[in-house]
Amino acid sequence: GGRRSMKTADTVVPFGALCELLDRCAGCTKMSTKKKRLKLFMTHYEQAIEALQKQLASTGSSLSDQDKRQHRSQSWFELLRLLLPDLDATRENYGLKEGSIAKLYVKLLGLGQSEEASRLIEWKKPQGPDSLEKGGDFP
Repeated sequence: GGRRSMKTADTVVPFGALCELLDRCAGCTKMSTKKKRLKLFMTHYEQAIEALQKQLASTGSSLSDQDKRQHRSQSWFELLRLLLPDLDATRENYGLKEGSIAKLYVKLLGLGQSEEASRLIEWKKPQGPDSLEKGGDFP
C-alpha cells in the first residue's frame, strides 16, 4: 500500500504543539477545559491527516480506501503512542532505570560534577534548603 511512502500527521504537526497542549492541560484544574483543549488538538490533527491525503491526491497519486484507512490509523497511532506510552507494546523497553538515564543525561549534556548533574543523579533525594522539598520526581 501507499502507507510506507506517505508522510503521517506526526511529521507535519510540530512536536512542540503537543508539548504546549500537555503543558496547558497540566496547568489547568478543570477537566472540561482539558477535554476541550485535547479535542481541539485532535481536530487539528485529523485535519492534518486529511490535508496530507489531499496533497498526495493532488500529485496524481490515487489512494484506495484501504490505503486511506491505513494512513489514518498509522497517523493516529504515532500520536497515541506519545500520549499513552505505557500501552505501546510495539516499542521495546530499553532496560534503563531512572538512575541509569540520569547518568546518561549527565554524560551526554556534559554536566560534569555540576549541581545540575548531582540533582539528576540524586533525583530521589530531597532537594533545597533544609531538605523541605520532596524528592522522587525525575526532573
